[in-house]
Amino acid sequence: MMPLKNITIVTVLLITLSIAVIAQQPKLMLPIGHTKSILITKFSPNGKYVLTASADADLKLWDLVTGKLLHTYAAHKKAISFIAFNNDGSLIASASEDSTAIIWETVSGKMRYQLKGHTESVTRVEFNNATPEVMTSSLDRTIKTWDLNNGALLADVKVKPIREGFYSKNGEKIIYNLKDDEVAICYQEQEEYSCYGLRKHTDLITAVELLDDLSGLITASRDSTIILWSLKGEIIKRIKFNYAIGGMQLSADGKKILLISMYNPYIEMRNLSDTSLIGSFGSKENKYSVSNANWIKAKLTPKGNYLFVALDNNDSSYLLAVSDKLNMVNTFTTRHGIISDINFSNDGTQFILSDQNNNATVWHVGKKDPTIFLKGYTHYVNHAQSIFNDSLTLVASRFGPVELWDNRQDNLLYAIRKQIVKFSLSASENKLVTIDRENLLQLWNTRNGNLLQQVNIGRIADQGPILISPNWGNEVNEKGKPFLIDSYQKSIDYLEVGDLSPDEQFFATATTQTDGAAIWNLKTGKLEVNLQIGSEGIFDVAFAPNSEQLLAAGRSGAAVLLNLKTMKILELDGHTNNINTVGFNAAGSLAITGSYDSTLKIWDAISGRLVKSLNAGDVIWHTSFSPDGSSIVATTSQKIMVWDAHTYQLRYTDGLRNKKIISSQFLKDPSKVLLSFYGNTSPLIYNIKTGKVVDSYPSSMAGVANVNSNNSIITTAFEDRINRWNATTGKLLTTFFSIDTTDYFSTISGDYYKCSPNASKLLHYVTNDLKVISFEQLDVKYNRPDKVLEAIGNTDTALINSYRKAYEKRIKKLGIDTTAFRDDYSVPKADFTNRDGVEYELKNEKLTLHIKGMDSTYKLDRLNIWVNETPVYGQRGLTLRYKNVNQFDSTFSINLSEGKNIIETSITNVNGTESYRMPLQVNYTPANKPTEKTYFIGIGIDQFNDSKYNLKYSTKDIRDLCKKLKEKYTDIIIDTLFNDNVTISNVKALKQKLLQTFVNDKVIISYSGHGMLSKDFDYYLSTYAVNFDKPEENGLPYDELENLLDSIPARKKLMLIDACHSGEVDKDDLIALNATDNKLIKGIKPVAYKKVGKLGLKNSFELMQSLFVNVGKSTGATIISAAAGTQFALEGVDNLPNGVFTYCILEAMNKYPSIKISELKKYVGERVVELTKGLQKPTSRNETIAVDWEIW
Repeated sequence: MMPLKNITIVTVLLITLSIAVIAQQPKLMLPIGHTKSILITKFSPNGKYVLTASADADLKLWDLVTGKLLHTYAAHKKAISFIAFNNDGSLIASASEDSTAIIWETVSGKMRYQLKGHTESVTRVEFNNATPEVMTSSLDRTIKTWDLNNGALLADVKVKPIREGFYSKNGEKIIYNLKDDEVAICYQEQEEYSCYGLRKHTDLITAVELLDDLSGLITASRDSTIILWSLKGEIIKRIKFNYAIGGMQLSADGKKILLISMYNPYIEMRNLSDTSLIGSFGSKENKYSVSNANWIKAKLTPKGNYLFVALDNNDSSYLLAVSDKLNMVNTFTTRHGIISDINFSNDGTQFILSDQNNNATVWHVGKKDPTIFLKGYTHYVNHAQSIFNDSLTLVASRFGPVELWDNRQDNLLYAIRKQIVKFSLSASENKLVTIDRENLLQLWNTRNGNLLQQVNIGRIADQGPILISPNWGNEVNEKGKPFLIDSYQKSIDYLEVGDLSPDEQFFATATTQTDGAAIWNLKTGKLEVNLQIGSEGIFDVAFAPNSEQLLAAGRSGAAVLLNLKTMKILELDGHTNNINTVGFNAAGSLAITGSYDSTLKIWDAISGRLVKSLNAGDVIWHTSFSPDGSSIVATTSQKIMVWDAHTYQLRYTDGLRNKKIISSQFLKDPSKVLLSFYGNTSPLIYNIKTGKVVDSYPSSMAGVANVNSNNSIITTAFEDRINRWNATTGKLLTTFFSIDTTDYFSTISGDYYKCSPNASKLLHYVTNDLKVISFEQLDVKYNRPDKVLEAIGNTDTALINSYRKAYEKRIKKLGIDTTAFRDDYSVPKADFTNRDGVEYELKNEKLTLHIKGMDSTYKLDRLNIWVNETPVYGQRGLTLRYKNVNQFDSTFSINLSEGKNIIETSITNVNGTESYRMPLQVNYTPANKPTEKTYFIGIGIDQFNDSKYNLKYSTKDIRDLCKKLKEKYTDIIIDTLFNDNVTISNVKALKQKLLQTFVNDKVIISYSGHGMLSKDFDYYLSTYAVNFDKPEENGLPYDELENLLDSIPARKKLMLIDACHSGEVDKDDLIALNATDNKLIKGIKPVAYKKVGKLGLKNSFELMQSLFVNVGKSTGATIISAAAGTQFALEGVDNLPNGVFTYCILEAMNKYPSIKISELKKYVGERVVELTKGLQKPTSRNETIAVDWEIW
């Protein structure tokens, strides 16, 4: 590479990753959102953040501009029921169904107090903005006030059953809404509260609103009335309506009132003074009528000038302007599912929608599309088990995918991307059966995820019988008796009950709502038999060890044994209530059933005779024989019981200190059972021979557990992550999870991680003052696959060393001094001092930025500003070295691009150490849409001064691209250089034209010709007069081609290079090979990397490219190369009319009306590999990370 390029990398990208000038280490934020429905949202008082609260018991704070997660507040054990900020936003209060409330510090994320004392769900928590107090109200019929200074309980008011309590706006009174027809007002008198009730409604009070002037309050009721009260309890006005009122909201000025019908999707807006109708939504009499909706949600802006309306029957929501009537402003296509909460910002310009699909979106009232998505990229997980001698982990979740992970490397191997409701693993672990929400049954090869068979059972009830098997006749008995039929009626229910036969030939399916255990032949995909057991629902099915019998049981004590050879049915009569669990002993001679009637019964599997009935004294949720057949184990919700399987004597019963059991698993030692529990309770290992707890673990290990034989435990804690622990010490080894089921992430202590390249792009860091740092500056320190493998106990030292060398190669390539990784190492700092004064929505193209920077130790060297990853002042930035200063303070004016602008700045000291870049985002919407021009520069050369190196398709490649681009852009500006016009001076002259571009323009440069490496392995592109033996003579240095895109106004820049060796190379490990005379290639002399020591391991440079994102900032352009640095680019393959790389680009242009940079990279990358059978693989020399623009 050229010297200038090296300097750029060192100075701009010499990244240091510990910081003394910031008070603490930036915090790694994983791309994890809520795992259950978002129930409540709230804008912070300063308008900078959004707080979300979920049924997953967590609160999350998000940056309102970037949508980045800033904090997760985790301490509650059950769903969040209410959240609040104090006046200045420095504190957060949360109430939960776990009977506690918590006060949090917003910025630090620390818990200040946990308010304990309620005995049931806390329904509301509220700050008293007049005094340092907090109030909580609960379903335990108490309202409590707490001292905000120390968390002490100040007062405890016992009342009738209440829904919520809240302070009057001056903080002097507590008003609480009873769960019936009464409202109470309480005054504090010294240390006691005096209360009186307002009771004039005749049915449930559904809403209470305080008047803005504190003169009174309004109550709404299911009795179809609203009542206006004075705070003395006097009725000022009562208004009767013709519908039950389910909700009410008063505008901030107290002049308008929103009323929501309780039983119909209907709302009204009225003037409060005379209750005159402003307008309604949902009625058949006006233009805003609705049909087929069950409920309606509505919310007023604080000023009462806009009304948002959402329905449950479609994906549309509505924004209406409120004046003297209702006027439609916008219709939003939300595609959310059922909306759980609506909230407006304090200024009424933005609103947030949350849904039951764990997502939240932020919208501007004047726009039809959301501006910010507040979401994670993971999915809920509730099952993980180790298979194949603990080398792999199978991960699953209800209504989610099934995944297979490599335990030795913490890699995601594959995912079955369906909404799975049931899965079963074969006894050999070689096969896996899944059933999805549409009742599609599929059989998979477990090791590689290949589909072997599928049966589309279906869920639509009116489709009639399917999959008839004529091999045997019907056997129909009297009503309520079991019988067999030869067809299967599709059900509306999910097939959540199932079992795979040990011989892997059959799969039985059933539902808990209807009768019928259908047995499917996995070879033919046909129905074998449908067993009706005479019960409206089947709870469990099990095949015998020899696969010749099926045991099915369900509601009302019905249980049936079916012999699959003779089709003989045996009824197992004796249970008096639902049967929850069934099974066989290892020999298949005995069957076992456990019931809601508190008994477990052992049956002779051949005759169906009852052998023994045992009473557990509680509902039995699971029962089984031990693997060695010596014991019978049953678990109820809070105890484990063990019987001798021969004498049926009770050996042990253990209440386990009231822990609620969720699952049990026999270990390889048949005397030991692993028990997992609900809530924040860790698993334990119980010895069924001694009746003793063998091992117990810290509470941090809470979740459903599975033991590996390699001395580790994996747990799923009812969220989206899987944890692996050391079974001896209880130490957390690693946490791993998938991202959108295509990428993966694994992290260990110290915040080190291993992940797929695309996953790392979703990471970010947060400073202690809640500023976001983009991932790339810290990825070079913490992305350490070698450390992760060591931490999880991988013993493949060759693999670990190869990962370490790849990391070291990355450090060397970026020119990083790793001494900067020390925690005590000081780095410069720089930021926009006017950050808080810059509005997100801007109308002016010019933006003034006030930048301050300093370094307490070293002099400053240079500064730069980036907009959408494009350096405003070129790759090298502005020099500060001549100033000889440690501080910098200046103002800059930059031009904004239309739409979203991600603006960053940094300073670099004379040691090459760069400050953190903390993005500032704005959205520029010009009054008049600017003209966007597209510039295409095509350079094609297939005729050379030395004609023996002539090519066939290079000029045609460029001409064909010109033709297609003219079809996409009618006003495109095209410049081309062909053959003898391709000279260094002519190429460099093109820069003058590109300097005339504007920030919203697009620039596409395409080069097609020879690519060559000099004897020093510097990269050159062919010109007409190049010396092919010495490409440094008249060859075009790659840096000169890339320089065309540096320091030009246009910010959307793409370069396509269809030439050999166009990817990056590692000079240190490169060797030249003998020349080739292959006429299909666009290169001269082949090169390769030196052989590594172990077969199958990549060269460290190649491994680096596959493991890590290229975080080097350059011109802001995306550069897609036709081949890797050691590969040839081919033309004429299979008689294609272009070079393979260009052919695939043209194919994409024909196939897709529009395409983004990332989509083009993916398509061309896959197609070139496919067409060349792996001989050529496109790469990216540079790429934008956060910006993805539409090429055409």
